[in-house]
Amino acid sequence: MGRVRSLRSRANGCANVVRTRERLRAVSEQSARTLSAVVKTIRDWLRQLPTEVANAIVVPLLVVVVIAVVAIVAGFLVNTRVVVWVAVLAFLGGVIAGAVIERPRRSPDSAAEQELVELRHRADELAPYDTYAEHVRDALNDLRKAIRGELTSFSLRDFVEVGVFQTAHRLLSRSSARGDVRFSILHPHGEDFVMANENGLFPAYGHRPESRQKFRLPIAGSFSQLAYARDRVVWSGNLSEDDRFQQHERAAADRTYESIVSVPLRLGAEVDGVMNVIATGPDAFSHVDRTYISLLGSVVDVARSVSVPPQAEQSAAE
Repeated sequence: MGRVRSLRSRANGCANVVRTRERLRAVSEQSARTLSAVVKTIRDWLRQLPTEVANAIVVPLLVVVVIAVVAIVAGFLVNTRVVVWVAVLAFLGGVIAGAVIERPRRSPDSAAEQELVELRHRADELAPYDTYAEHVRDALNDLRKAIRGELTSFSLRDFVEVGVFQTAHRLLSRSSARGDVRFSILHPHGEDFVMANENGLFPAYGHRPESRQKFRLPIAGSFSQLAYARDRVVWSGNLSEDDRFQQHERAAADRTYESIVSVPLRLGAEVDGVMNVIATGPDAFSHVDRTYISLLGSVVDVARSVSVPPQAEQSAAE
C-alpha cells in the first residue's frame, strides 16, 4: 500500500508539474503579446514626435533605465524573478533607443512641417468628401517625405502639375457640367501677370506650353488682382455677367469661361502670385470645391518653400 501511495503521489506531482508548465507557457505567451503591443505603441509614438521633443523624453528615460538596471543587478542578481525584470527593463530601453535611432532624419525646416500639420487638420473639413480629403492627405504625405529627405529627388513642377493639378483635374472633371477645367499659376512681372519667366514655365495644367510662354495679363483691372491684392480667395460662377472679369484678348473666341477660383499664393510673409482654377461651365465650383481648391493652393505654397530657397523663388517671380 505504501508503494502504491508513493506512486500515486509521484504521478500527481508530475501532473502538477505539467499543469504548472502549461500555465507558465500561457502566461509567457500572453506577456510576450502584451510586451509586443507596448513596444509598438512606444515606437509609433516616438516617431510622431519632433526630434527635439523625442530626445528630451528619451535621454532622461534611458538614464533612469540604466540606473535601475545597475541597482537591481548589483543588489539582487541572485533573485531569478529580479533577473527577469532586469531583462525586461533592458529590452524596453533598447527598444526606445532603437526607435529614436531609426527615426528618419528631419529637416531643420520645422515651420514647413508645422504647416503640414495645420493643413492636415484643415483637410478634415473635407472628410465627408473622401476623394478630396484623400488627395490632400496624399500630397501632404509626399511633402513630408520631401521635408525629411526621404525622397531621392523632388521636382516642384512635377509635384504641382502631376501630384496636385492632374489629380485635381480628374476629380473636378467627373461632373460634365463643369465643362473644360484648367489650372494655372501666375506671378507678377512688372505690370503684368505671367505664366513663365527666364527660368521656365510655371506649373499649369490644361494650357499649351506655347500659350503659357507668351501669356501676359495686365494686373490692374484683372480678376486675379483681387486675390493678389486682398490676400484672400476670390471666385465667381457667372463671369459673363461679372464686371470684375475681363476676357483675355488672346483667348479663343469659341471658349468662354464662366467660373473661376483665384487663390493667393504666399512665399514667406508676402503674396507673390495666384493660383487660378477656371471652368467653362457656370457655377462650376461649390463651396466644398472652393475649400478643396483653397487647400491645394496652400499645398503649393508649402511645396514651393520646400523646393526652392525663398530668395531664389522671390527673384524668379520678379
